[in-house]
Amino acid sequence: LGKKQLGVNTLAMGERSYPANYSSPEHTHESLEVLYVLSGQYTHLLNGQPRQLGPGMVAFVKPGDKVQHRTGSSPARVLMIWAPGDEGEKLAEGYSQPPR
Repeated sequence: LGKKQLGVNTLAMGERSYPANYSSPEHTHESLEVLYVLSGQYTHLLNGQPRQLGPGMVAFVKPGDKVQHRTGSSPARVLMIWAPGDEGEKLAEGYSQPPR
């Protein structure tokens, strides 16, 4: 995929492990975010609407959407892809600390 298909020149990708009973603050992104659940159960709140995701399921976040990440009684691993990729680089800086 390239600029013709995505409208951007770069992508970034990262894997995030969320502990059990995790809830992120509501936030927005400046880029497209694609989430692919690798393991565990994961609740993706998009503009206030919850969607329960399990392994192999995908969710999309458009720029400006309000999103929140949650887990239940077990941890989850999620592959995240950002287009353009520079937002992924900015977010990765905060990933040096484990999520709380």
